[in-house]
Amino acid sequence: MWHRALNTWRVRDTLSLADPGAASPRESWLRVILVEGGLPRPTTQIRVDLGGDRYARLDLGWEEFNVAVEYDGQQHHTSAIDQLRDTDRRDELRRRGWRVIAVRRDVIPGQIADLLHHVADALIERGWQPGPDGMTRILRRIRAARRGSHYTPAPRTRRHHHDLA
Repeated sequence: MWHRALNTWRVRDTLSLADPGAASPRESWLRVILVEGGLPRPTTQIRVDLGGDRYARLDLGWEEFNVAVEYDGQQHHTSAIDQLRDTDRRDELRRRGWRVIAVRRDVIPGQIADLLHHVADALIERGWQPGPDGMTRILRRIRAARRGSHYTPAPRTRRHHHDLA
């Protein structure tokens, strides 16, 4: 579809947000919310060595800032055993310098403003510099999300597929 002559820039912008590393539709939605919210595009399925033969795989994140966002869906994160396993795993990741932000199912779409604020703060605390225009865009998306009960992507300007961040 990318190379078809009939494609509009909007279609290309939308296709550029696709990522084969997404493990669920909700993870994809979360990634799009973060990017549309003005944050840098996260990497999917980050492998973090935990020593020995152990490793953790993080849903989304920014390795250069050691910030991760994980979607806790109903299927794999609701039992007491699952929650204990998640807590232990995230504690170990924190000891290794990672800031892990867990996102529950009810956050999307109801608490997007808080999510964007929390993730932007974590990235900035870890050294990300969005610049004045980037900060304005993030704040505008947070305000828009606070006003509405549902997330509506901001209108996107015409740009190339590699210009998302």
